[in-house]
Amino acid sequence: MLHVGDPKDMPAVCLGIPEEATWERVVRNGSVVDEILELAARLPADLIAMTTRRDRGFLDALRGSTTAHVICHTPCPILAIPQA
Repeated sequence: MLHVGDPKDMPAVCLGIPEEATWERVVRNGSVVDEILELAARLPADLIAMTTRRDRGFLDALRGSTTAHVICHTPCPILAIPQA
């Protein structure tokens, strides 16, 4: 599980991951897109699951979403989950 930002802002999650699955919790700082893509390539990841948000304004609409940037550049499938 990757969280980009301040460790104290990482949400608590209940994953229900089977014991035989391998995973780790990683906290990084930097560009969200760059950090996701770098870690996915380094592992290599079989799947990226990430939450999505609605655009927060005009500049977000021009730049495109974080999810869209990851989808366009990742070497593995993406599971995009809308935030509640």
